[in-house]
Amino acid sequence: MKNRENGVEAIAPSAWSVLMSPIRNEVAEALRILGPSSVAEIAEIIDRPADTLYRHLEILQEAGLVQAAGFRKLGRNAEQVFELTARDFVADFSGVSRSLENRTLHRAISNLLKATDRTVRDAAAAQALYGPLTATVATAAATVGSVASDPTRAGVAPPAFERPNLSLTYELGWLTPAGHQEVRALLERIKEIMAVGRGQPGSCLYMTLAVVSPVVRKRGAGGRDTPPAAAGEAAAPKAKKPRAKPTRDEETRAPRSSSRKSRATRIQKS
Repeated sequence: MKNRENGVEAIAPSAWSVLMSPIRNEVAEALRILGPSSVAEIAEIIDRPADTLYRHLEILQEAGLVQAAGFRKLGRNAEQVFELTARDFVADFSGVSRSLENRTLHRAISNLLKATDRTVRDAAAAQALYGPLTATVATAAATVGSVASDPTRAGVAPPAFERPNLSLTYELGWLTPAGHQEVRALLERIKEIMAVGRGQPGSCLYMTLAVVSPVVRKRGAGGRDTPPAAAGEAAAPKAKKPRAKPTRDEETRAPRSSSRKSRATRIQKS
């Protein structure tokens, strides 16, 4: 078994699907940021009942993603602790069909979106979300109230919970292969920032989810995957569709129809 100090481990699609279950992914993330932990510690950080996690830990062990790391003395008793078998995991799709790879990736992203929705929903229910606009209004109200009651408090920074604590961005644009690699590097930087935040004054638990996906339009865009011409650039002239030459039957039928039309006209005149 590998220990947590090892680097990234490539795992089979079947193991990746096990890991991408919303609850099991939360368990793995808890172990990644906490290190060797007991079921009670995992349950506390992911806010789930401890007795529901044993089966998920068992499945993660069967997939080779988690291993038992001994026991820890807790008063008169001893509690078992678990740890990841690697620092992080990536899916290895070599040797599998493109169809299986895409189904597995789509299912993984869908599960992570569900976990993110649960986190944001719970935070919203607790009225714990502060966006930039909300924070501005709250700060202004707090400042006005402070000045009215105590002029010496004017300009005092608002409490941390009144500052923006929610970030949301949606971008639609073009990326070159080099640009995509740059975005991936920025996402890795986010992981590094979050990894060192634990234990620092004022830090609290956050969840981030970033998805960078190619866009495939089914209708309306003509299947174009390249950017339109920039302003000032001449658009390429559209090629004229060649007119189909009439077939021999069409050539022979055309005069006949004209003859019938002329004959009908003469009859009407007479």
